[in-house]
Amino acid sequence: MESNNMVEIRAAHKRFGSNLPLLNGLNMTVKKGHIYGLLGPSGCGKTTLLSCIVGRKLLDSGSIELGVFRKSDIGYMPQDTALFMDFKIIEIFHFYGTLFALPNSIIKKRADKLSKMLELPPEYRFINTLSGGQQRRLSFAVALLHDPQLLILDEPTVGVDPVLCHSMWEYLIHLAVVETKTIIITTHYIEEAKQSNMIGLMREGVLLIEAPPLDLIRGQGCSSLEEAFLELSRKQHEASNGDEHKLGMLNYNKPKPIKAKPPFPAGEVFNFSRFLAQLWKNIRWTQRNIPILLFTLLLPAIQAYLFCESFGKDPRNIVVGLVSNELYSIKDSCDDLVNNVTYSHLLECNVPVSFSCLFLKELTNKMGIEVYSNLIEAKEAVSKNEIWGVMELHRNFSNAVEVRINEGIQSDDDIIEKSSVSVWMDMSNYIVAHIIKKNLLKCMTNFVKDIVQTCGAPRKIGDIPVKLNDAIFGSNDPVFAHSSAAAFICSFVFYFTMVFTSGAIKVETLAGLIERSMVSGMTRFEIVAAHLIVQFCMMTMQSMLMMVVMFVIYDNPLHGNITLIISMVALVAIVGISFGFLLAEMFEEEKLISYAGIGITMCIFLINGCVWPMEGAHEYIKMIHIVAPIVPAVAGFNIMATKGFGLENMQVVAGFISCFVWITILSGLTHYFAKKKK
Repeated sequence: MESNNMVEIRAAHKRFGSNLPLLNGLNMTVKKGHIYGLLGPSGCGKTTLLSCIVGRKLLDSGSIELGVFRKSDIGYMPQDTALFMDFKIIEIFHFYGTLFALPNSIIKKRADKLSKMLELPPEYRFINTLSGGQQRRLSFAVALLHDPQLLILDEPTVGVDPVLCHSMWEYLIHLAVVETKTIIITTHYIEEAKQSNMIGLMREGVLLIEAPPLDLIRGQGCSSLEEAFLELSRKQHEASNGDEHKLGMLNYNKPKPIKAKPPFPAGEVFNFSRFLAQLWKNIRWTQRNIPILLFTLLLPAIQAYLFCESFGKDPRNIVVGLVSNELYSIKDSCDDLVNNVTYSHLLECNVPVSFSCLFLKELTNKMGIEVYSNLIEAKEAVSKNEIWGVMELHRNFSNAVEVRINEGIQSDDDIIEKSSVSVWMDMSNYIVAHIIKKNLLKCMTNFVKDIVQTCGAPRKIGDIPVKLNDAIFGSNDPVFAHSSAAAFICSFVFYFTMVFTSGAIKVETLAGLIERSMVSGMTRFEIVAAHLIVQFCMMTMQSMLMMVVMFVIYDNPLHGNITLIISMVALVAIVGISFGFLLAEMFEEEKLISYAGIGITMCIFLINGCVWPMEGAHEYIKMIHIVAPIVPAVAGFNIMATKGFGLENMQVVAGFISCFVWITILSGLTHYFAKKKK
């Protein structure tokens, strides 16, 4: 590379997928201290070429050599304004100044100078309140802030007032002539490029010509740059259609591909000043978006409240119909009949006047009972979804029960039939049907106990011949929510961290903020580290609120080591953050990220044991269950919370190992997709 050249590009080729090449053997030379005007229609490859020069994309083949060796020697203004809209003007200067490790005094001095020259609004104005032209001028000022040697400006004058546009060009000429800065500028306004030292006309991935403006106009026999560009475009079109003798005059060369290499040597992966700038920016953005912050913090706690109030508890106020001629005729005075006793000659003891009323009393302790006069009417109520089922007592139920108790195993089929309860149920809801059957069996057991107690015998004689001792883990009357709490917490911690991380990254990516920061020297590791700290702090507050609701307010079981449990939740959050980074790299649109995030979370939610125990799943699903993201962690969390186990248990260890493995896999995939994009 000649010493008086700032940029030399040779045989540059770049293609995305199977599309037509954006750069097709392009050659370009920019001399030091010159303004190089790069002109061409939209889609011709100008922005791609600039991205390759600043190192954000790599050529498929060819070479780029620069007269600067650090990214901080380049000032880059992208086509989009790429500014943090929630910042004030002085804050955006402070961010980029800190990124370039400038002292605060220098930042302030240069910001004041650039603001005056570009007639920017007062420094306390928020960027989102500025007009489009003011935002572009501010973006231009940011590119100049650190006094770079090479300025790359992608259409800086779009939407700028003509008077200010003239002022900006005067300043660019001053930078080139007086301060010997090198400037590459693209513009749609062809005539304004006449102020450049050199013009490069670009079309279909090649430079049609490089020449000073006046030489270019005279050489094509035209009166303006626009006419010259049209003439060269016509000649290229003719050459591409077979007029081979015209290729030479257009410098349309096709050299052999040269292996591409990055224009900058690998720099330091982590710089504390750049990291602080990114971290400060993330914190400031969070402070500026209080509604989003409150939503982020409170939504998990609200979800936990809704879970505890609505999920996993036995259904209440379930109404079941009861048909009994005896009950229907005496229902208004049933309480008196239960409290009054009469002597039974069969049982030789005092018993309640009506066994039907005694049974009704037990039923009303467990469920709602609606007494019907006949079975047809009750079944119609079930078909209309008014009640969940029907029980029928024989009209001689009380007498049949006495005979059955008295005769025992000698009872005939008729007595057994009349002393039994016939049941017809709505079985469309498994859980409700199961609860009704469970309560019905409890009521029948208590009914028999009441009878034997009135006859002076111990109540336990009427119990079923199975003794349920105190539970080893949990309680003898378990609540489904207790075994689902761990799955609920892990699922939502995973989902929230994944969604908010991918959302934050994608918003910055689509606005060009990450691109501009990385051109300025920011590394992916610094961006990830800064986002990781903010997201981790947010996750910590979210998880604390959720666990307070789950385990303090609603007293779900939490028997294990609290440090291990918090560590497990933290690792689940990091898995979610890692997934968020991966989705942001894989997909270009926010809606695709949302679809993928919801889909992944729903799949995990279905196989993590929250909806139903995995013991009932198909064998293939069980195999997936073992290796799926966060699912082993859910099992480990659950066994710690409900049984008090620690690292001596293999399920707990497997949960921790699974998280570390998935963090490694997701980080590797994110790195792969990021490199592939270049």
